[in-house]
Amino acid sequence: MIPENRHIIDIRMNKNDLEILIRGSEEIIPEKVFLEKIKGKKKLRVKAGFDPTSPDLHLGHTVLLNKMKLFQQFGHEVIFLIGDFTGLVGDPSGVNETRPVLTEDQLKENAETYKSQVFKILDPKKTEVRFNSEWMNKVDPSEFIKLLSSYTVARMLERDDFAKRYKSQQPISIHEFLYPLLQGYDSVELKADVELGGTDQKFNLLLGREVQKYYGTEQQSIFTVPLLEGLDGVKKMSKSLNNYVALEDGPDDMFGKIMSISDELMWRYFSLLSFKSSNEIDNLKKAQEEGENPRDIKFLLAQEIVDRFHKGLGKIAKENFIERFQKGNTPVNVDNIKIDISGNEELLTRILKDINLLKSTSEAIRLIKQGGVKVDGEKISDDKYLTYQFLDSNGLSAPNSYLLSDIEKINDFPIIVKPRVGCRSIGVSIAYDKKQLMERFDADNSLMAQELVGTDDDEYTCTVAGVGGDVSDALVLRRTLRSGDTFQAFPVESESISSYVKKIAEKLNINGSCNLQLRLDKGQPKVFEINCRFSGTTPFCTQLGFNPVEYYLKTVLDLPYYSDIDYSKVIFRHWTESIIDESQVEALKLNRVIDPSAPTISKL
Repeated sequence: MIPENRHIIDIRMNKNDLEILIRGSEEIIPEKVFLEKIKGKKKLRVKAGFDPTSPDLHLGHTVLLNKMKLFQQFGHEVIFLIGDFTGLVGDPSGVNETRPVLTEDQLKENAETYKSQVFKILDPKKTEVRFNSEWMNKVDPSEFIKLLSSYTVARMLERDDFAKRYKSQQPISIHEFLYPLLQGYDSVELKADVELGGTDQKFNLLLGREVQKYYGTEQQSIFTVPLLEGLDGVKKMSKSLNNYVALEDGPDDMFGKIMSISDELMWRYFSLLSFKSSNEIDNLKKAQEEGENPRDIKFLLAQEIVDRFHKGLGKIAKENFIERFQKGNTPVNVDNIKIDISGNEELLTRILKDINLLKSTSEAIRLIKQGGVKVDGEKISDDKYLTYQFLDSNGLSAPNSYLLSDIEKINDFPIIVKPRVGCRSIGVSIAYDKKQLMERFDADNSLMAQELVGTDDDEYTCTVAGVGGDVSDALVLRRTLRSGDTFQAFPVESESISSYVKKIAEKLNINGSCNLQLRLDKGQPKVFEINCRFSGTTPFCTQLGFNPVEYYLKTVLDLPYYSDIDYSKVIFRHWTESIIDESQVEALKLNRVIDPSAPTISKL
């Protein structure tokens, strides 16, 4: 809720602070009043509204959000207003036709994503998040009529986009006139001292001052910022135009998109998106004039932005970009090609190679695993057969694996039959002859068969962590399973297994933790599953002296990390599930044990 007491504090702003705050602003109205406010001692209430009309925030939104962050840093109150009510109306700013009306469910869903994305920039502890439905849903008809009477149709038609539509006889719905009035009423309810908005919002912001005056409250100052051009350098950044960089983009995608902008547009992005000082930017411009490659300057911009939304990954994204695009390891400009593979995804890697899109099947497998290839619009990932292909193509031992099309090649039994995508041994069975194998494939032709290697005593789960392909030492655990989960884990020192799993992790260029499951086949390790995540055995690793989470974080932050694995310890995961008589509950609470001889005990 709005605080009853408006705090009076000593907010000191030096000349440089004020320069940073104002830099990149388009217009401040009235400027003199704003400067008096910002140099005063009162903590200002700074408002900016966002209608949740789409689920993604992008860099264009951050021009405004960055200013809000600066106001936060200088001690002022920042209000992130989600226009879930005004979103039902639709902002007419900058459009030449009536916007489609969104449903409440659509707006609610989008609003939830906004709350998570905005805190990539703003400090959640210093941000007042409000929804204008809080008060608009409570406005009675008489108050609504009062609001409508605060402005005239003639004045509304002075608005440039309304005037153009009226002159060209383009329809203007009555509800569109409501939007700027509702936005102004938000400022009344929130007691806004300053309202931020893009240049396309100027009419709405000024009308907000009029509505505040009508209601007898202090008028807000207006602070407008330019609209950020999209990657094309022509139109404003917009999801509908597909020229945007989303805050939810991965680090590699974000880095690559920023590197795609023109050298000229780069300086616009520096001005509106970078936190570098004006002097630093001027020095970079001077460096370019003196012969510095603009690509290298653009590297600084891309890395700064990636680091902002993916802490510590800017350097890695840069290295990945250089690896892909400057060294030519992956094609940059390729056409979209539609291929009917009729459900035979295993052919995809060979197809990509045969049509000269990629140099090798191993490269195809790598790109598929990274999500760079789609089948029927869906990314291929978590596929155990592709895991096998990846290992085999890179000369890394793995259990021989087969699809239905390879069934005639299978002569050794028993053999494992499993889903290509799955976990915890769900759907896994053993076929002891070709008849049983055919029965399983007849029931589900999407399965795969895999060579049965080693014994239950030869099974291992291994953890290795890495940053940008540089990997840690591996923790190797010999394990026994129960219900698909590791039940017992025995740490072992094995140079052959350790070097084998580290080589796989390096080939995968992992960023984070990687869990690899394998069996020994005549002393040779063969991986049958790779999980690039923090696995269920992470607590085991931590207890034994290797913390993959700590390793990753410290490595990203350029801090030293030292593991100290205790090979004398053994991990047991033990649990029971029992049904007991109600009469034993108190005794259980008192003694913390159940009498196993009690006749009412039954174990699940």
